[in-house]
Amino acid sequence: MGATSNYIGDMFLIAVFTLVAFFADFVFVLNVYQQAPTGHYVETQGRVLKSVVSTHRHRSRHGGAYLTYWPEIWYAFVLDDMRYTVAQFRHGFIETPSKRRAEQVVQVYRPGMLVPVFYNPTQPTEAVLSPGLSGQDYYWGLCLVPLNCFLGVFWWYGWFLFREHRDHPIAGGITLRQEGTKIFAQWEAAWLLNVVFVAAVVQGIIFVPNVGELEWNIEPSASMMALGVSILAAIPATWLYRKWRDATGHYGLMLDMGNQHISLPSRGTSDGAVVPFSKITSIEVETVVKTDSKGRKSYHFCPTVAWTNANGEGDSMKLVSWRDDEQANDFVAWLGSKTGHPA
Repeated sequence: MGATSNYIGDMFLIAVFTLVAFFADFVFVLNVYQQAPTGHYVETQGRVLKSVVSTHRHRSRHGGAYLTYWPEIWYAFVLDDMRYTVAQFRHGFIETPSKRRAEQVVQVYRPGMLVPVFYNPTQPTEAVLSPGLSGQDYYWGLCLVPLNCFLGVFWWYGWFLFREHRDHPIAGGITLRQEGTKIFAQWEAAWLLNVVFVAAVVQGIIFVPNVGELEWNIEPSASMMALGVSILAAIPATWLYRKWRDATGHYGLMLDMGNQHISLPSRGTSDGAVVPFSKITSIEVETVVKTDSKGRKSYHFCPTVAWTNANGEGDSMKLVSWRDDEQANDFVAWLGSKTGHPA
């Protein structure tokens, strides 16, 4: 399979994911844009006319069905001898899979009760019972953070595919960094962990100031609390894991052109991870065939370095596994040219 054989399909999937993410972002921004000004609405007194839990039946993609609930509250208020009847509890998403949560809102706003109503002084028909931003808005914003982080990853991958489609990449398109006479080769896992680390930090920044906020201002959400704790715990855990992986050489390899040796990833080699160029016996692509439970085969192409260890015995290591044979061969050709073992 060539390096660009799936180019159109991959780019199409990236475009679809981009549209989904943009739509979710647009809905969130629109809801915040509508709800935020209600924090400055004028308060008056109104009376609840009707308060029920409404149900919306959804059909799942598997042919089943599931229900969502929301509080439907009708209320009226009088301004300058003009009576206004409104059914807007708040802007944004108020549907929930929890019937109990919707019932809690209805119990607070029972028919006949006098309740605070917040209205737009220039357009009194624009009124809400729950003004300003609440825990629900922060919750949805929190959920969108990882979505947009993954969108950035997909865009990066799309740019990589575009460059690969347009130009012939060096070393199979992996990340190279040169410091003096040393060349560092980095696999994709490094930047993926960095993305996860950044996502965890951003989520923590968003969540911490609002951890006490209540969804619909009714009761603390246990799921939000648990999510916040897990996110906060993921920040130091991810940072420590990333540092440990960097320190143990699990990401790629290092070529020391001055001292003429290669530092391989630390995966338990018999004589350590440092191999002189002169001890290398071959650099080639090994093909690994894997069969799943249904008998379907998948081919993996592994750039492999073989060398003679300090005991005079042969040793080898598969550096990485790719599904693209052209990428693997390009990397092997580059590594062989640097170490004096051209393919």
